[in-house]
Amino acid sequence: HVRSRRQRQMCIRDRFMMFLPSIIIGIEKIIYYSFGRINFTHFYLRRKNLSKSEKRFLEKEVSFYRKLDASKKRNFDHRIASFLKKRKFHSRGKLLVTREMKLLIAASAIKLTFGFRNFKFRILETIVLYPNKYTSTKTKRIHKGEFNPRLKTLVFSWEDFLKGNEIEDDNLNLGIHEFTHVVHINSNKEKDLS
Repeated sequence: HVRSRRQRQMCIRDRFMMFLPSIIIGIEKIIYYSFGRINFTHFYLRRKNLSKSEKRFLEKEVSFYRKLDASKKRNFDHRIASFLKKRKFHSRGKLLVTREMKLLIAASAIKLTFGFRNFKFRILETIVLYPNKYTSTKTKRIHKGEFNPRLKTLVFSWEDFLKGNEIEDDNLNLGIHEFTHVVHINSNKEKDLS
């Protein structure tokens, strides 16, 4: 069976696109081990976007986002959209999970990893929100938040999550605290340069 020239070119292009991320990671490792830094922190083949209302919400509610220049905001938007696309959100009690709540949670994760090349949190699939403190099914104690790597689940008390975001300089941010656990465990599993 003879392929046309166009089919062969498409096949070569598809194979190249399939291996491009591996090539970039290889180049990144060479640069890192030669110069001690990563150059490709924000390189995306297909950039995801947020709606205008979502961007306005981030601008209003997330001071970290407000301080970014336009280019970095586009990178932040892409990472937020990527984060939200791959996570399931569930609520407990009478709490209704809104898009704004999801944006604030995603912003906590992205703020923490904005300087990392790998921001994907492969070990996190589900986020559960309680209205306030809850009794953990794992420890049988009252919690404000916890990460269960076996279930790939992060749990927050929404009330305490919001309190942590209100005061930015008290080092008591529940979102950042819990996502730090996720980053730590994810980094050990991935053996990532970031």
